[in-house]
Amino acid sequence: MRLVIGDLRWIEQICCVLFAGVFVACGGNNEEMEAEVRSPDVTLVVTTPVAVEPLQGGGTISGTVTLDGVPPPVGTYTPNKDAEVCGAEERTVEDILLGPEQGIKNVVVSITNLSKPIALDRSITGMMAQKGCLFTPHIVQVAAGAPMTFLNNDHMLHNIHTISEANLSINKAQPGFMKKRTETFSLPEMIKIQCDVHSWMSAWIVVQEHPFYAVTDEQGLFTMAHVPPGTYTLKYRHERFGEQTQKVEVREAETTPADLSFISPASPL
Repeated sequence: MRLVIGDLRWIEQICCVLFAGVFVACGGNNEEMEAEVRSPDVTLVVTTPVAVEPLQGGGTISGTVTLDGVPPPVGTYTPNKDAEVCGAEERTVEDILLGPEQGIKNVVVSITNLSKPIALDRSITGMMAQKGCLFTPHIVQVAAGAPMTFLNNDHMLHNIHTISEANLSINKAQPGFMKKRTETFSLPEMIKIQCDVHSWMSAWIVVQEHPFYAVTDEQGLFTMAHVPPGTYTLKYRHERFGEQTQKVEVREAETTPADLSFISPASPL
């Protein structure tokens, strides 16, 4: 017998049935599942990793990351399924977001050659929400070895599919009754996450090994405080523009400028 599959809805139904069966087998029941679906959304709490011992003294690294040249065309998409939850309006892709002065949002800046380790507080949970068929925020920071919780406030099936090199990839369903799913990533790296049920959903998890990471804001600005004096290599990473590095020297009680520009791929040669 050959099955002709018109779309992926049958997969969603099977996944939900399987998860329901596992839930019941482990002591749950349909009433509990329905109550979970009807319960209020779990509040998203955005955190950043901090050191076990509070950082003191040192200097500050501050800069602006900009795009040099002609900005690429703004990407858009329209959700093509589950319109009752995902909507049907055209949206802007989050991979390239520029401010008025071409500051680049969501560039991850980090020190690559810290002279001695600084332990992070692993009790602080990273958190990312699935709401309106979007991952929010687009970039989440979490300490290596700390809990990373994914919220499903859409009351429908999503899945957590990570693409990584240092950490084992995961690909797990998160049905509508499962408001929280918590995973742990033990090794530092920048991990892509996507939802295979809704192909436009993607985001990034920055797994940190020390406190000196920053993500640029809407103007392309970033700041790192309490950096021990020394000479460092900064890595700037953007999901579309790639990576660059530069060296900076940090002095006690001083602010070190660390501006950088990416060359636009849309600029003429």
